[in-house]
Amino acid sequence: MLRLSRKTDYAFLLVTALARRWREMPRAFSSVRELVREYRLPYRFTASILSTLTHAHILESREGTRGGFRLAREPQVISLTDVLRATEGSSPLVACLDARTNFACVQKSVCPARHGMPAIQRLLHDTLARYTVADLVTASLPPRPHVT
Repeated sequence: MLRLSRKTDYAFLLVTALARRWREMPRAFSSVRELVREYRLPYRFTASILSTLTHAHILESREGTRGGFRLAREPQVISLTDVLRATEGSSPLVACLDARTNFACVQKSVCPARHGMPAIQRLLHDTLARYTVADLVTASLPPRPHVT
């Protein structure tokens, strides 16, 4: 089964929010409190995600009354894969491909999709690498291909 953690989900939300603010005021910082209040996120979890993204050089932080977080680079140069790697590390997006969990998946023995999952995972990573945080803000993701 495919999986993305809540941490990754919130990370995409947070970098998109900061990218929107970047367009309005590129050098401004946003506090954890502002982000938590605006998006109704848990404070400690949000602070942890922002710290993770800072350590991955996606965000930069500044302490003090005018401090907070902002994008470390322009939104168009931060790929969605950058965000995914920051939050998920190099772990596979599919449980049955994850050696760290001993390839554990409850449906592994009966899953008819198991053999196609390596290709699906490559496709997901390749697709995420093609898009940036700026694409999320401008909604310039291409429409799904029409299947005939």
